[in-house]
Amino acid sequence: MHLSGGWVLLIARDREHVLEWQWAANESAQAYTALLERLAPADVVTTDGAAGALAAIAHLWPSTRVQRCLVHVHRDIIRDLTMHPRTEPARALLALSRRLTSITSVDQASAWLTMLHDFGHTFREWMSQRTFAAQDPAWASKTGKTWWYTHERTRRAYRRLARLARQGVLFTYLTNPDGTPADPLACATTNHVESINAVVRELLHAHRGASAYHQAVIAEWALLLRTPQPPTPTEVLTQWEHDGRPTPRRIPTPKTPQPHRSETPRESRKEPPPQKKDSGHAKAGPDAPTRPTTRRLKHHVCAYSP
Repeated sequence: MHLSGGWVLLIARDREHVLEWQWAANESAQAYTALLERLAPADVVTTDGAAGALAAIAHLWPSTRVQRCLVHVHRDIIRDLTMHPRTEPARALLALSRRLTSITSVDQASAWLTMLHDFGHTFREWMSQRTFAAQDPAWASKTGKTWWYTHERTRRAYRRLARLARQGVLFTYLTNPDGTPADPLACATTNHVESINAVVRELLHAHRGASAYHQAVIAEWALLLRTPQPPTPTEVLTQWEHDGRPTPRRIPTPKTPQPHRSETPRESRKEPPPQKKDSGHAKAGPDAPTRPTTRRLKHHVCAYSP
């Protein structure tokens, strides 16, 4: 989740509770390492496929199995094919992608992988068709290419599914580490994290215009209430005072950090521009209230669910 001021919130949770979170400047392996190193290794980690998360998992938890969020996989397919593809192969591939989130057994997963293999075999020549610059001079002039795949989007969507299938990260949630059917099933999506993100978004929207630091405080309070043993407000304030009133720290540290409004030295703040004289209206004085700036938040979910 991205907040204004260059703040990124990474969240780890299980089915019931928030386990940990980490403030970051970007979704790097260093930031995810800071998040995961405070947790015990999980049997299965469900992630949206962020490169930083995958690198941190491989480094810290080499024996942990990875499950790719099937909702994110399907969204990527829709981004390539759209909701209403024009070609028959693209429509068939979209229908195959839609089945991903309804698979609940190893047999169903095997049947799905067989259909994916059959699709690749049936339409391999079709997906390999090329268009040359002489056939479309306008596009060649715009892109600088001498040739390109005619059905590039469908080809890319298929190759993505085939790659994830080879990596064995589409149906990890169906089995235990020894290969036996899992009961109950692990999480196949990051919807548990999405639900927390929705709560944080709602709170930040209700307090829109808050500084980046106050946004962080609001988000942390929402997360604290969803931990296995949430502390009382008194305990939170007591611990904060005991720790010397620390502020959230981003990992990695931004190259050009922007100080919080409460930490900015008074003398370093820019003085407001002088008011223009207006004979028809009263001149604003130093005690006149100023209208707070409302920032539009950009939210991007980048979290994983162990």
